[in-house]
Amino acid sequence: MKLEYNTTDQIRHIIRRIGRTEDVKFSPDNSRFIIAEFITNKLHFFSVEFDQTVSPADITLTNYCLVTSPDIKNPHGVCFLDNERIVVCSRYGDVSIFTIPEYQNELNEFEIRAEASIAGQGLLTSKVMTPGSVDCCQLSGNRYRIFVCNNYSHLVTSHIVDLTHGVKIEHEGVRMKKSLRIPDGISISPDQKWIAVSNHVHGQAVIFENKPNLNKSTPSANVLEGPICPHGLRFSPDGKKLYVADAATQYLFIYETEDGDWRTLQNPPRTIKVVDEGTFYYGQYGLKEGGVKGIDIDETNSFLISTHRMGVIEFYDVEALKNVIHEINEAEFEEQRQLRNETFADDNNSWLSNHWPFGLRMAHFVLHNRYLKPSNYLLKLNEHLMLRSLKLKNRVSDKIMTDPDGPVVSLTSHGERIDTVFYTIESIRHGSIKPSRVILWLDEEEKDKPLPEALQRLQAAGLEIYYADNIGPHQKYYRFVEQNEEFSKPLVTADDDVIYPEDWLKGLVEAYREKPSVIHCYRTYRMRLRNGKFIAHNDWQESESDVPSYLNQIMGSSGAIYPPKFLEYVKRVGDGFRSKSPTSDDIWLTVNALRSNFKIAQIEMKSKTFKTIPGTQNNSLSPENVIEGKNHYQLIQSFTDQDMAKLERALNVREPEYSYVSKSSALT
Repeated sequence: MKLEYNTTDQIRHIIRRIGRTEDVKFSPDNSRFIIAEFITNKLHFFSVEFDQTVSPADITLTNYCLVTSPDIKNPHGVCFLDNERIVVCSRYGDVSIFTIPEYQNELNEFEIRAEASIAGQGLLTSKVMTPGSVDCCQLSGNRYRIFVCNNYSHLVTSHIVDLTHGVKIEHEGVRMKKSLRIPDGISISPDQKWIAVSNHVHGQAVIFENKPNLNKSTPSANVLEGPICPHGLRFSPDGKKLYVADAATQYLFIYETEDGDWRTLQNPPRTIKVVDEGTFYYGQYGLKEGGVKGIDIDETNSFLISTHRMGVIEFYDVEALKNVIHEINEAEFEEQRQLRNETFADDNNSWLSNHWPFGLRMAHFVLHNRYLKPSNYLLKLNEHLMLRSLKLKNRVSDKIMTDPDGPVVSLTSHGERIDTVFYTIESIRHGSIKPSRVILWLDEEEKDKPLPEALQRLQAAGLEIYYADNIGPHQKYYRFVEQNEEFSKPLVTADDDVIYPEDWLKGLVEAYREKPSVIHCYRTYRMRLRNGKFIAHNDWQESESDVPSYLNQIMGSSGAIYPPKFLEYVKRVGDGFRSKSPTSDDIWLTVNALRSNFKIAQIEMKSKTFKTIPGTQNNSLSPENVIEGKNHYQLIQSFTDQDMAKLERALNVREPEYSYVSKSSALT
């Protein structure tokens, strides 16, 4: 039922590099389709040719066009108005209308601006909020109605787009709201009588009758149960079938009526497994992820196209799908529903959302305007004063930053952060306990560039600066163990974008003195397993215990202290992280702690995070590792079957209650 497609090596290379996708749509003339890439703010257009004179049908992707725009901010939903214009929903921006650039060559790239937008920000100007998905229907001539899912406002708005003379937009307000909780996909039936909305939180496809008096109080005409977290959905061209993609499972759900009346449908859906076990697990970086995200069907009702994290472009023969049924395991689905429910907030719509748009506009304005909240103003003032104090200390203090009895502290920096890392180092320098060495690792390419004056002053106070080829976050610990043959002191790692409190190093040292055979951190995550496999990393929770355990994952951003024996082990293991976990030192160090029998403990019952330096998060690894899901892939690559078996045994061991008591013995 899955169809292969032909294309060039260059286009296949582009497809392999596409990250998290959300939606896919055919153009009205079926000559091309568009895919929205969420994290990198890209739209991918592919020209496509179908030859149905052969069996199986021949599908060829010919030309490709990459479109970017400053008006696109995390594109989640797309649709075509006609063959030349598209609507794009930016989850953290506006709903924008673009004219597609003309392209004839195999590879093309354009940056364009929106012709018109529906505002998603502002006290009195916003007409949508967190727009996620969109579908349209033609009213007459060049007039279209678009329906927009406002994801986190839990409602659907409608807007008239008139293309007769330029682009004019008329806003019709809230059209659907009752019972919706994160409407994550929308489809209008070909006869425009029905609207299907994927109710992401409740695991439903909700059907509304598209009448002129449709409004936020209108009850649904039907509720179709089955999926865990439905995402994209699409009516068939004859309006008698509804295809629903379940982002949280391997399945596609197909609901079918005999006469196209969706009020009376009670038949259970057919389920088809469209993602195999291995692919699904590898792509399931969250409990609500791993399955198909976007789907569409061409106008001839011959081809279904889908997109998901591990299958950016996949085609299916619609005729072949008619006779396929894959039974689901009800017990597993019920367990997944329970896990889903754990991850969602309380399912109560607020008073403000019932008085949208003005109520939500006001709330949005207040919550995002720091000057209206005294507490936010004081926080910003405190932050400003703290930075000024550290800058002044850097200029005038002659305080030596080292003490022979302390641990070694190592960190790395690169790019623009080299100009601000002195804040981090100054906060360590003026702590209540001093390190024996403070080492800063910079990229080899920085060697011939002059150091910022702030770092030069810190060098005079004892800071050591070394240069090495960039190995990402592993630089801060691996270059140290690579440089040394023996280890007599523990190593503390720090991040270059954090301002550490005065007692930060003291807390790490005291925990180490109490338990020198344990790796100690201010922040850990508790690993979650099911059936011998990891539950997606994005759905782990911060630990709420100070008990040493193999089931804790190091979160090094708040600081961690590593015993000398563990450093020896890491040195013996070498640089396997380059292929297994290149962008997560936390995962690599955690798996090696497990293998070398070092438990990991959080210093206090509650995890701690510390203030970051303003303006340093633009180059953070968080979007890549968390939102893009690379932490999940690196977990799977790093932990072997033997490692997983050891974690399973740890799950069955009752861990004693434990709380640290400070002692003042020397570091050994």
